[in-house]
Amino acid sequence: MRLLVSRRAAFLPVNTALSRAFSRGRDAAASERHVAKIQTTPHLKRKLGQHLLITEKILTDIVDAAALPSIIQEKQRDAGSQAVVRVLEIGPGTGNLTSALLAVSPAVHVHSVEYDARMVERLQARFQADDARLLIENCDFEDFEFGSGDDAPHVDACVANIPYQLSSLVISRLTNYMYRYPSQLRCAVLLVQDEFAQRLLAQPGTQNYSRLSVNTALIADVTSVVKVGRNHFLPPPKVDSRVIKLTPKAVASQDGAALLPADADQSLFFQRFDTLLRVVFLRKNKTLRAALLNNTARSLMVDSDGQPIDKTVDRDQLSGIVEESLAALELTTKRAVQLPVQDFVGLMAQLKTRGILFRPSDTRHFRD
Repeated sequence: MRLLVSRRAAFLPVNTALSRAFSRGRDAAASERHVAKIQTTPHLKRKLGQHLLITEKILTDIVDAAALPSIIQEKQRDAGSQAVVRVLEIGPGTGNLTSALLAVSPAVHVHSVEYDARMVERLQARFQADDARLLIENCDFEDFEFGSGDDAPHVDACVANIPYQLSSLVISRLTNYMYRYPSQLRCAVLLVQDEFAQRLLAQPGTQNYSRLSVNTALIADVTSVVKVGRNHFLPPPKVDSRVIKLTPKAVASQDGAALLPADADQSLFFQRFDTLLRVVFLRKNKTLRAALLNNTARSLMVDSDGQPIDKTVDRDQLSGIVEESLAALELTTKRAVQLPVQDFVGLMAQLKTRGILFRPSDTRHFRD
């Protein structure tokens, strides 16, 4: 197998005896020892989010949700019978999900990104026969580089049980990739903390509705696949999990056309949109007017020439612009938590026509 050691979560093969032992209610510590003894699994580090998924049905649900055979059929119809489907897996651990993905078809090639060098060694030992279809990259996902440019290999799907602490980073980087290459990544099927999943699934006016909800909804449709109880893992996490599926709006549109605003082809649109959301969700129960006129918002605004608003527009002028923009959309008394994604897009457009833009977000989430 190919091992890419570039820069500086865990699974093991589903084992019947192990599953039975767990179902009899042995405590987590004993179960971990049992795993290590039978499977020579490295010591699991909770701080890295390493929990072993031991239920085969959940693995099947995850892989089935990605609909890889359909993606293969589509690619081979367009590019010939030798075309392959590249699947990104984040945090493969000892390779349980990796194995399930490779078993789908010889046309499936997996690119696994694993931070823990001990797990990389475990993957190497397990998948010696799959060297042509498995690329293991030993790095932090924050440093992972997606394919860019027309000649670089792109990712067709992402299927992963991601460490909980990376959830926001993973979602943000995947949606940014979907935005930049709207018809390339066909889906992302992820096992995440249930509470985090509820934020992605949240609708306007609900408690969990947030900046993350809107940013994701701009780019992708989010659906729930299955809830996963903590009893399906060793050691059990402290919370339940859920499998979710993100389908880019460009894919969901059937004809491959991105369902994004007309000016979203501008390379910085998504980053400017994120800045708007950061402003209005900072105090999400304040009115939009109050949120857009505070000092934080002003510091993140520029005019059409890229100059800071503080240098070109006085406070009274800005107040008038904000009020006109909100009134045009009948949002004068609205709060961020009440708005669907289309209203945020409309608000950006109204402000833009009046010469107000937002600085592009430059967080790590928008790295290529």
